[in-house]
Amino acid sequence: PSWAQVATAPSRLFKAFTTEGGIRVPALVHYPQLSLKGRISHGFGTVMDITPTILDLAGVCHPGKQWRGKPVAPLRGKSWLGFLSGETARVHDENTVTGWELFGQRAIRQGHHKAVFIPAPIGPDTWQLYDLKADPGETVDLAATRPDILARLLRHWDSYVAETGVVEFNFNPLR
Repeated sequence: PSWAQVATAPSRLFKAFTTEGGIRVPALVHYPQLSLKGRISHGFGTVMDITPTILDLAGVCHPGKQWRGKPVAPLRGKSWLGFLSGETARVHDENTVTGWELFGQRAIRQGHHKAVFIPAPIGPDTWQLYDLKADPGETVDLAATRPDILARLLRHWDSYVAETGVVEFNFNPLR
């Protein structure tokens, strides 16, 4: 019955944004062979985890860099199988770094810290920093008080851009 209470509230903004209101969604998993049943978790997961999880459940290895002479992209996610079988407490640990980009917006997360860039006029057109553990609604920007954490996340952002080929630009659908 508790699953019916899911919503993005009190998260900031909504779909089409890189804030929690735009990316946070419930996930229901049903796979009878798994021992973990009837449990609600508030742990972090991403759509990038689905393919590694399905491959694990099917007992199939990722083919590597090529399959039948065609290039294959590396997987960016992590299998949920350890978590779903009860072997691990969570899918992603505090060292996991995950990045997103959408319509010129950017976000990078490590553990419970998340940096978000939302172009003007909707956002401040600068990087903001949030502690999702203490502030899941992204209401208190810590960029000025924790520049060390923001700088670390922005170094991760630069790595994410280099690894994925993201083209950074400011997109404003209101112009």
